[in-house]
Amino acid sequence: MNVIRYISALSARFNRLFKIQMQNRSIQYSGSLFRYGRYICVNLENRYDATYFLASLTAEEKKSLLSAVKQFTEEEAKINQPVMVTTVQLKSLFVANCLPFIGFGICDNVIMIVAGEYVDNGVGTLLGISTMAAAAVGNLISDLGGIGIGNYIELLVSKLGLTAPLLSAKQLRTKKVRWTINMGRMVGIVVGCFIGMFPLLLFNQPLAKATRELKKPISQNG
Repeated sequence: MNVIRYISALSARFNRLFKIQMQNRSIQYSGSLFRYGRYICVNLENRYDATYFLASLTAEEKKSLLSAVKQFTEEEAKINQPVMVTTVQLKSLFVANCLPFIGFGICDNVIMIVAGEYVDNGVGTLLGISTMAAAAVGNLISDLGGIGIGNYIELLVSKLGLTAPLLSAKQLRTKKVRWTINMGRMVGIVVGCFIGMFPLLLFNQPLAKATRELKKPISQNG
């Protein structure tokens, strides 16, 4: 009975916290790529998704969205829209999409390596779990951290004044623009993940090797 009461109290407390967070707009719609925030990808496949997305916006964000939709509709109605995208616009678009993903890649790898190393040398030694299992736990912690870090990275990049150029509806549909956006994100992730490997230089490699050697008889006896 005590266990049931404890679970009920915990559930009620969680519901109260969830309602408070929704009222404070602290929960934001994250789309299909939850780690990278709603700025990157939002899938509105039905009316429920659209309503849920609008509920997560502040009044100022709704106003900006309405203005953008109105402008987009007006541009689509025009016959002679500029389709040609300049090299300067493509460079600006590449940088604007590359920088946030560099930050995401750095944070993701740093958290995963540090968490995985401590799990491997700490809890892993006591429980006798493998290095791959410790890496999986580190990846889990990294994914959880990415949920909250994503918005701060986007905010930091926006404060640098590096924004994507304003393109027309037809320009956004061109292959050059789509390729530039995707290549910017891919390059950003690759560069960020490589930079995020620097914690490997800080750990004591001989100590880590000795720890793994100590774990072998433990796992064999288990």
